[in-house]
Amino acid sequence: MEMLKDGCVDTSALTNPNMATKVPSPRFAVKGMRRVFVMIGGSDAADEIINYQVVGWMRIVNVGVSAVGAYIPVLLAQGAATLGSNTYGAGGTNVGATGNLLADTITNTLTTHPADRLHSPVDESNAMLELDVTGYSFITVDTDLNDAASADVMVGASNEGVGT
Repeated sequence: MEMLKDGCVDTSALTNPNMATKVPSPRFAVKGMRRVFVMIGGSDAADEIINYQVVGWMRIVNVGVSAVGAYIPVLLAQGAATLGSNTYGAGGTNVGATGNLLADTITNTLTTHPADRLHSPVDESNAMLELDVTGYSFITVDTDLNDAASADVMVGASNEGVGT
């Protein structure tokens, strides 16, 4: 897993992104991968909420002119993450601030690819999204603080199919 966002304090409403010639940062490369794992955490107290959206960026090129092209965004998941009581981060590790909390509940309000999975046990266990990213070059994860103080996003990828 990699820390994609660390201590993000964005409070603007999540919007649908537009086609772009360059994928926004921070981004996570998923080209050649089949699935991605997303965990959300942050600072404040248990039961505080962070809204999120995961966007897949698919590269398209003009046939015969490979240097010309663009990225088309596709909303892969959108919902809310509720902070639980499990902590992570420790001074000097660069993995979140000491005492940050992992989400124990994640919702996804989109109708998703049938292979996508949502691990959201609601019992203080760590929650995680598992999404099919076949065919995408990058993903970005946008956050909007609902009532949490900051948001962290951790991502990882695998060549195995979703759910295997």
